[in-house]
Amino acid sequence: MGLKKTQAPIPIKSIGIIGASQLSLYLTQAARNCGYTVLGLSDKKNDPAVSWFNRWIKGKSSKTESLNKFSKATSIILFENKANLSTKTSQQLQVSNKKFFPQLETLHKTNDLWTLKELLYDYEIPQVPYFKINGKDDLDQGFHFFNRKVVIKNRFPVKGKADTFIIDSLQKLNTFKNTNKGKETHFIIEKFLNYKSEHRIVMARNKKNQFSVYPLLTLDQIGSDYSQVYTAAHEPSDFKSIVKKLKALLTAIDYAGVITFTLFNDQNKLYVDEADCRPCNTGMITLDGFNINQFELHIRAIINLDLPAIKQYTKKLVCKYLIAGRRDQVQINKTMNERFLNQSLSRYPNGKLYWYGKKEKRAHRKLGHINYTR
Repeated sequence: MGLKKTQAPIPIKSIGIIGASQLSLYLTQAARNCGYTVLGLSDKKNDPAVSWFNRWIKGKSSKTESLNKFSKATSIILFENKANLSTKTSQQLQVSNKKFFPQLETLHKTNDLWTLKELLYDYEIPQVPYFKINGKDDLDQGFHFFNRKVVIKNRFPVKGKADTFIIDSLQKLNTFKNTNKGKETHFIIEKFLNYKSEHRIVMARNKKNQFSVYPLLTLDQIGSDYSQVYTAAHEPSDFKSIVKKLKALLTAIDYAGVITFTLFNDQNKLYVDEADCRPCNTGMITLDGFNINQFELHIRAIINLDLPAIKQYTKKLVCKYLIAGRRDQVQINKTMNERFLNQSLSRYPNGKLYWYGKKEKRAHRKLGHINYTR
């Protein structure tokens, strides 16, 4: 596919952001540092980013009327979270509306695991073996084909709900089938990987076909949450090859902005599994130790400014997330406050605290993070 001829920076007066949590907060700071007026759309006035917006508009991303009204008030619109705009809602909006980044036709391809995995296949990018599910019989066939241990995933982003299910027995499979009767086509089934490690590739592209790629990031898991992210000591041998193929994919769909890919390392081979078309929590590590962070990079890529080569200034970077405990862990939640965390940093003078200012401390909610440099 040929490149579009748009080379000049996009002339904009204001930037709109859908969502108002911590990612929106840092996006807003980056945009305002570039001299732009920022408007935010969310349904809660006490969300962390609201006080940073030049103007806050109350509304829901699931309502087409709210999005159309928001679109008229700003030059371009960014998404804090891929679940901020459901596939059903985006299909009701005009695809010709070029104010949205990623643009709606791109969002339709990347937010649906069916079409995303077809793109990965077209560009020969290694991915976890999977089946599309067209009915309950496909669930049975996939379960037995992948040796009775599989991962079933929702095709579409689901905010606040479980969207990944590990199925390792007939009882669990039958429970899943009964719970999702008539909704089988909303899922895909993947081979279960007993993977060695989980990684992210954070990269950006602009309409000039320039790229910025951060070093491979590694995640440490605690249950379903990752507790910390760090720069990998050594990049696997297939890392550069995968990045090259991902660049070809992004060029073909004329993507603009930051995008984050999830990868698994199974037997020293990387497999790409999902994509997030935005800056994400994994990339909080880029706020320190690099020549540019993911939020500034996202703004530059979308406006079509030149993108820099990524430089890491420290030997090692670690991002430690501060996660709220369960509701019954009263003492943990009580001490999870800015004063307590600042005191703990006296033990680690090379650490920098980022506190999100969330009023509601739900279980497993990320309340902040500390970046350690060495």
